[in-house]
Amino acid sequence: MQGIGFLELMASEHDPTRWHELSAGMICVRCAEAALGPSGVTAQELRFARTLLPRVPNIPRQLRLASILETIDGSSMDGPHRSELARKLLSLGIELQADGHLSAAVDVFRAIVIAMHDDADVRLLAYRQKGFALRTMKQFEEASIAYGSMHELATRERNRTMQLEAMLGHAKIDIERGNLPAAEDVVKMVLERARRLNLSDVVARALMDRAAIAGIRRDPINAILDTYEALELAAEPTRERLLMNLATAYREVEHAAAARQIAEHLLAQSPSTELRAYAAILAYHLEIDAGDDLAMERARRRVVALERTPLADAEFEEAYARELSLKGRFQDAIAAAERMLECAQAHRMNELVIRADVAIADLNAGRVPAVYQFRPQLAQTAANSKLAAVTKALLTRCAVL
Repeated sequence: MQGIGFLELMASEHDPTRWHELSAGMICVRCAEAALGPSGVTAQELRFARTLLPRVPNIPRQLRLASILETIDGSSMDGPHRSELARKLLSLGIELQADGHLSAAVDVFRAIVIAMHDDADVRLLAYRQKGFALRTMKQFEEASIAYGSMHELATRERNRTMQLEAMLGHAKIDIERGNLPAAEDVVKMVLERARRLNLSDVVARALMDRAAIAGIRRDPINAILDTYEALELAAEPTRERLLMNLATAYREVEHAAAARQIAEHLLAQSPSTELRAYAAILAYHLEIDAGDDLAMERARRRVVALERTPLADAEFEEAYARELSLKGRFQDAIAAAERMLECAQAHRMNELVIRADVAIADLNAGRVPAVYQFRPQLAQTAANSKLAAVTKALLTRCAVL
């Protein structure tokens, strides 16, 4: 059934404002899907879709939906206009994904894949995003099918970049399923091929996956080294996300000064509201680690003042639970962790559901949650010397950017 993702979200949404936003999005996507199909869309359907837009409070989202309808209304659906409409849909899907509306995003990407048989490039992008959304929702079988279709299409089109990225998609599934040997084999193969073909962005993505494997293996130093190498190769906006990964890893190896400097750099320089929120939350965790009440309060207020996605809301509640428990307010901390759990469940953020459950268990046992992704093991002397050099170069870079 088409549109089931939007309908599922609407059925579970208690906020009327968000419900209207989702319903408007669903109707606009259905209009676009019809316009791209053989039957087309009627003027009456477009008029009805337009009547829903004033009820969308998110102005950038309202403008994006209006732009989709304008493209349908003002153009015959020939090749260039079809591609323009599909790419606008793709951008909408990516926005929904960032907002935590993953099932609705899957609806959008599925519509593009079905309709755009005449544009392999946009279909490949839609397959990639669909695989990512399904993987985030832990729907691994469906994600594997999406990456398989992406690999097959990329092979037919001789698109080496997308072919290798589809392989990395499968490796990510293996990582999340805990099959690290299989993931390592795929990542190694992709790294070798991408380096041979001089595909620097794919090399960067593979290094990011290798860093993720190192983190799971409790090897934070090599995770930092691989992430730094990826930073030198990656295109924007991947670089900023890599800086965020580095800041998180530095906190975990108890290098608070480096983590703080990178987080403050992102807060000052990043154009992404999402990344600024994550950087502020990390800075909040650092103040909680330090145990300074005034600094904690300032850091918390800074997070509260920022625009946040549902994912950032959940992570903020996690940090707030830590602060409250540090002050001995365990019942209030449990309430914050339960809000985190509720938000994570509502948006199918399975990793955060697990983290919330762990935090609640810690709090019920009278422990302050640590919120580490892995525990540092620092007995690698050679790697430590490399880490010192990388840290110096990285902080110099943040200081001058």
